[in-house]
Amino acid sequence: MLTAHAIDPDTLMECIRKGAIAYLPKETLADLDEELAAIFRAHEQGEPTCKLLFERLGQYFDEKFGPNWKEKEKSFWSEFEISYQIGKGIQERLMHDERVTGKGI
Repeated sequence: MLTAHAIDPDTLMECIRKGAIAYLPKETLADLDEELAAIFRAHEQGEPTCKLLFERLGQYFDEKFGPNWKEKEKSFWSEFEISYQIGKGIQERLMHDERVTGKGI
């Protein structure tokens, strides 16, 4: 997701909920080629791109939103940190595995 609009924690969460694999704010446009190359490289290697995003832009988000910005939606971010460590391919396979879905997971 690339946006020229102002970013806030709610917008970031909504993009993640809708399936964005990365979110690049307008302030990072100068580094667009570098950021996209890193995202595509991670995606091709099966690495979680959202994890990469937060590794590369975590300080930006902390400066923009304040150091404890995730506390307001702690449950969302806790779940997100667990799920972004599982690759999308694995998540997709698990969603169709009757051994998992049959347990209500």
